[in-house]
Formats: sequence, structure tokens, C-alpha cells
Amino acid sequence: MSEGTFPLSDDARFRAIVEGQTELVCCYLPDTTVTYVNAAYCRFFNLKREDIVGRSFAFLVSPERRVGLLEHIHWQVVNKTPRNEIQREKALDGGDWIVEWTDQALCDADGNVLEIVAVGRDATDRVRAEEEHQQLEIARHALNAERAINTLRANLMHILTHELRTPLAIIQSSLDLLTRYAERLTSAQHEERIAQINLQIRMMTEMMDDIGLSLRMQMNELAINPAEIDLPTIVRNLVHEIGSTIGVHHEYVIQVDANTSCVVLDRLLLHRILTNLITNAVKYSPHGTSIEIGGQIVNGELILRVQDQGIGIPAADADHLYEPFFRGSNVGEVQGTGIGLSLVRECVQAHSGRIEMISKEGAGTTFTVYIPQPLVQA
Repeated sequence: MSEGTFPLSDDARFRAIVEGQTELVCCYLPDTTVTYVNAAYCRFFNLKREDIVGRSFAFLVSPERRVGLLEHIHWQVVNKTPRNEIQREKALDGGDWIVEWTDQALCDADGNVLEIVAVGRDATDRVRAEEEHQQLEIARHALNAERAINTLRANLMHILTHELRTPLAIIQSSLDLLTRYAERLTSAQHEERIAQINLQIRMMTEMMDDIGLSLRMQMNELAINPAEIDLPTIVRNLVHEIGSTIGVHHEYVIQVDANTSCVVLDRLLLHRILTNLITNAVKYSPHGTSIEIGGQIVNGELILRVQDQGIGIPAADADHLYEPFFRGSNVGEVQGTGIGLSLVRECVQAHSGRIEMISKEGAGTTFTVYIPQPLVQA
């Protein structure tokens, strides 16, 4: 063989290459008439070459997909660029197959489409594996969700059977005293018992509100309803409520700027944020200490701050602080459900905001909430 010569013509060489490919190769006219298929195509579809060449390949496509097939061909004729498509069909033998096709238009010198070359790869095993993996992921998420609900149910049962027992016992004891010994009680003792009943009822109401809101969040049933809110008034009213019940032995410093009188927030969620932060500050701070509540708008963010002089949060607990039902290692006998801070973070995130905590054990804690204004819902 002399230099520069080849045993096969160009046409024969390229035909041999295409015939030897494991990919499915099909050439067809814009009207779907097949002009060429390689051996791999015939083996995959269990066809003889004479069964398909010169015919429309539409019989290999389910009737409901034929309109889409014509749209696909039209796209090729107009755009003349490669296009990928996954085709899933029932085989002639009753089975099913999935092919990933790449189509490319062949044009003449004037840009007219002469033929379309489709190269396919058997994607049946890969796509099925991906679908099985997806189904396993769905099942795994469902199992995790069921486990989370079971854990939530168990924790709620613990709260209902333990955390409510103490306030109910106090209420029952106060009512017994008021009923049996009303004539022996002084006016001050009578008022003290009434105050105790009101206090325990408030604590149970706050607990049940937290549980209800937490359940709605767990079930993705909580809708945020933003509205203009007068923050200074809400803070003053809330401090008065807490300061006249569970927080009667504390001092309060309110530093809420006047320009926060028209912030846009969800009133219910804001109430839960402030109630839990202020209540925690009260519960974990010694009598006689002060609690600072601040509110201001800085660089387009509403900044809420609650600072106490309480027992602080151990460094080892910081990473778990916002986990539902988690309680600090130093809370001692102070009652609580462990829902509050996790609920606060959920309410803040529902406003597209964030929460930060600075604390030193034995020296107090500061929680700072940042919420964008105007509000951008998460």
C-alpha cells in the first residue's frame, strides 16, 4: 500500500465505524421517513433493517407522544442545533425501554435541513436506578418525618403529663384554700392566691400556645400574615403583662425607638418571639435584676434585643440551643418545655430574619433578632 492511500473509501470507512458503534444511530427525513439505521439500532428494537428503512419510525412511538415528536422535529428544522431528549416507550414485545437521544440536523449549503441524525444510548438501567434512588430518598424522608412526629408526640405527652401537673396542682391548692378557708384569709392572702391562679393559668396558656404553634410549623401549616405593627406599644403591653405576673420581681428597661411604630411583621409570630425571649429572661434571672428590651431600625433591618443578668448559657449547650425540647444543663428546677427558643428561631426565619446569642455562664444572656424591613417573606 503506497503512502497516502487507504484500503477503504471514505464512505466505506465511515459506514464501518457507524455499524460498529454500540450507540443507536438513525437517520431520518423531516417527515420521519427513515433513511438509515445501524446494527445496534436494529438489535435494540428487535427489527430488521428492511422493516424500518423507507418507513416512518412513528410506529415505534406511542400515540400520545407523536404530537410531541413532530414538535421535536420542527424544533430541529428551525433551530438546527443538537437537542437531547429522553424517550420512554413500551417495546413491541411488551417490555419497556428508555433511550437518551441526541439529534442533529444535517443541512445543505443554503441551510436547508436534508436529514436529521439521531444517536441514542440505552438509558433504561440508569434511569431506573435514578428513579429507584429517588423513591428510596422519598421513603427515607417519609420515615424521618414519621420518626420526628413520633418524637414530637412523645415529648408532647411528657409535657402534658409532667409540665402541666405542677401548675394544675398550684391552682387546685389555691382554689381549695379559697373555698375552705375564705373567711380566715386576710385580704392580702386572698389576693395572693388569686394572683397565683392567674399566674399559673398564664403559664399554661403560654405553654399551650407554644405547643400549638410548634405543631403547625412541624406540619408546614403556618402562614405568615404581615401587617403594620406599632412595636413600642406591643413591647410596653407585653412587659406590663409579664411584669405583673411571672416577672413581678424584676426591673424592666425599655429602649424601643419611635421609628419602629410602623414596622411590618406577623403580629402572632412577633408576640411569640418577644414572649419567649422576655419570659426566659425572667425565669433564668435572679429577683431584683433588670431586663433590657430594645428595638431599632438600622440599615433596613429591625433589630430586637432582649438582655438579662441571669444564669447564662453554658458554652457546651450553645450548639443545641435551638433544638426542640432541648433544655440547658444549668436550668436546675426551673420549669420549661424546651420549645421556646426553637419556636423563636422558626418565627424569625419565617420573616427571613436571623437570631444571634451572646452569653456567659453566670453573667447573663443577650438575644438579638434581625428582621429585614420592608419584610421579605421566606
